[in-house]
Amino acid sequence: MKELCYFEWLDTYQPIKNHLDQHASYDGTLFETFGDEITEVHATDPHLVWTLMDEDGTMWIAPGRHYVNRLGYFICAEPWNDESQQVTLEVPRWSVVDGAIHYSDGDPDDPTEAVPADEIVDLLNSEGMQRG
Repeated sequence: MKELCYFEWLDTYQPIKNHLDQHASYDGTLFETFGDEITEVHATDPHLVWTLMDEDGTMWIAPGRHYVNRLGYFICAEPWNDESQQVTLEVPRWSVVDGAIHYSDGDPDDPTEAVPADEIVDLLNSEGMQRG
């Protein structure tokens, strides 16, 4: 099984914006599991669909449409091309509240900490991790 980090996945498969919900999670790219959004997912080539999944507090994104443990779907501009090659990746749990990024690695004994967004950008720039 090949693992990608979240940002590699973003750059490689390029999830599209959810045009049905301007307030969708994951920077506007997550499609829900009901209503018009699931209809859109089912009308899309399955090789362009990825599923956000959660099991026992571990989140990942897997290629294709899955139903057990699903939280939502992504529709991407670039297809995955090998169903037998399961590509999963850990997804950071983060949210922005009052201009600060809250991040959790999923460890219940390690609570989230608020970090100002500009400090995150400075850290990424200093580590050479800035996205193009």
